[in-house]
Amino acid sequence: MKNIIIAGMHRSGTSLITQWLSKCGLNVGTYCMGAGPSNIDGHFEDMEFVRVHEDILSDNKLPETGLTDMPVTNISDYNRARLEQLFELKNDFFDQWGWKDPRSCLLLNYYHNHFPDLHYLFIIRDHLSVVSSLLHREFKDVERKYLSRKYLSRFIWLKFRRKKRFESFCKENATNYLSTWLAYNSQINKIIQIADSKKCILLSYPLLQQKDTDVFQYLCEEWDLNLKFVRFCNVYKKEQISKLLDVEKYINDRTLLKKAENLNTQLQVMLLIQDLNLYVQ
Repeated sequence: MKNIIIAGMHRSGTSLITQWLSKCGLNVGTYCMGAGPSNIDGHFEDMEFVRVHEDILSDNKLPETGLTDMPVTNISDYNRARLEQLFELKNDFFDQWGWKDPRSCLLLNYYHNHFPDLHYLFIIRDHLSVVSSLLHREFKDVERKYLSRKYLSRFIWLKFRRKKRFESFCKENATNYLSTWLAYNSQINKIIQIADSKKCILLSYPLLQQKDTDVFQYLCEEWDLNLKFVRFCNVYKKEQISKLLDVEKYINDRTLLKKAENLNTQLQVMLLIQDLNLYVQ
């Protein structure tokens, strides 16, 4: 029985890579979150896990979106039972399955302690690209109300007000998003240090662009997954990657930025070492 957690910070490529795994034949959920403006091909998030995660976050007085750097300190007996039953149900129906939800990063310690047979597929992306992508995505919700108005209001918004409001939005939110990136990836790094190395893989979508056949072969041979090969380029769409902003000018905590830079370097080095050990022939 193979259970795979696909975890990574929001906007790190988790949907893209989970879509690829789904097309290769991995069951990633019977009821998945559909498409949206930020993920036009679908989010590929198992709604059964998402609902439990949202309830856990709500119980901890944290935003259900998971955009927080605060830890989850309490998981009720009721929600623990829901997760245990969810694992049992899926194991009854599927020999190999996984789920993707960025919120899982906030619960990695719980999953590691209570489900020892889990395999971890961690998706990483550098902090500046993630914050930039989040700013683009979250601002769309702000903008949507203006674009739904009549022509004159839309014209004024697009011609005169949008640029200034976007700058203000970035200044208000960039530091918080960076702090969230740091919290999520610190949890990933923590699990990498204590989990069985044979059950952990670091991935990024640039790596898969070059090494999709090698990664696929490793999943089949070392993780004993029964999959069919689909080229990653069949799901990757460069035009969906948002324009990279000059994020650093919006960060008002330089210490936080330095911590993120150091953690990003550490993760990228681990990705490189793994690449040399696993995929380079």
